[in-house]
Amino acid sequence: MAAYGVGPPLQVVPATDDYDTALLWYEALVEQGLEGLVAKRGSDPYRAGRSWVKVRHADVVDGVVVGYTGPAARPRTVVVRLPDARLALSQTLPGPLAAALGIHLRGLGPGASARLPTGEPYTAVDAGPLVEVAAGTTRHQTVTVTRLH
Repeated sequence: MAAYGVGPPLQVVPATDDYDTALLWYEALVEQGLEGLVAKRGSDPYRAGRSWVKVRHADVVDGVVVGYTGPAARPRTVVVRLPDARLALSQTLPGPLAAALGIHLRGLGPGASARLPTGEPYTAVDAGPLVEVAAGTTRHQTVTVTRLH
């Protein structure tokens, strides 16, 4: 990188307009630490916003909902106990999934106030529903709920 005069936070990255090449890189470069790909129009600049999409590697696992943020009827996020017993806060739930989870959460009765080890407050519940989550989709301690079991 130094040869190009580029250093942190900037880095030189490969680019292609060919779908098959991008797919090959996505699969073949995992062992080298490839986090994922950024898909965008070649003519668009790389800037904050949603003119591009990140596609990241993730492991799908089952977790138990042990809490939520927002109203029980339509939670904004959920706290999930992962198979390794770690608690993780989900990314913001899409509307239909929030509504489906809300049906289960309302049936559990009032929850207790709790905090994650990182300090975020949430409402704790006992015996919440089982959900499928994609863990490892961000560098942060969050998971993406993909469906309700």
